[in-house]
Amino acid sequence: MEQMRGAREPDPLDRVGQFQRSARVSVICCVSVPGKLTRAKPDLRTVTRAVAYLVGSICLLYPVLSTPVIADDFLIPFSQTDDGGSGFPAAVAYGWRGATEGGSFRIVGTTVGSAFNWLWLAVSADLDISMATIYAVTKFVILIMCAASLAGFWRVASREHGRGISFWNALVITSLALFGTLQLHGLWSNDPVGSYPLAGYASAALGFAVLACAVLANR
Repeated sequence: MEQMRGAREPDPLDRVGQFQRSARVSVICCVSVPGKLTRAKPDLRTVTRAVAYLVGSICLLYPVLSTPVIADDFLIPFSQTDDGGSGFPAAVAYGWRGATEGGSFRIVGTTVGSAFNWLWLAVSADLDISMATIYAVTKFVILIMCAASLAGFWRVASREHGRGISFWNALVITSLALFGTLQLHGLWSNDPVGSYPLAGYASAALGFAVLACAVLANR
């Protein structure tokens, strides 16, 4: 009770001052935030550049994207379902067994690959989409991710050495180098090796992203 009596009663003027400060902060937020949101909207130049980049990437990757799915690349999803069963849990279990019971230890790659095998087959069966189309879309997304990841690493690494390059410039140069030389051993061939979407490039995209994060963490 002594402590309660000794405590200072809140001054009404303090409450008025707090209310005024809160009101000023609210007004500033209402005025400034919409401006920031407006500035965050992509302008016409950015949208045009992005569309041109995607169209150019499709043209450069056309030999890879249009490769027919043949041989073991086409057989793998069906053989996995036959051996391990259908459904997502069965696909993950099949990948886990393949990663731990064989001569190598590839937990992430094998389990993720088995999950994608199930996903491709399920989407193809449920939506009546050809496996070649699904493979092409997957390859396109992964190759774009790989180029963007490498460009991001190039950008942050170059900034640390005082010779920074913009992300767009790095992305264009990286894409030209990667997409223009991809499957160089048989650019217009039907090599089945070129038809499998996850053949190393998803790992490369993840690796360059980790390197970029490492550079940023040590700034």
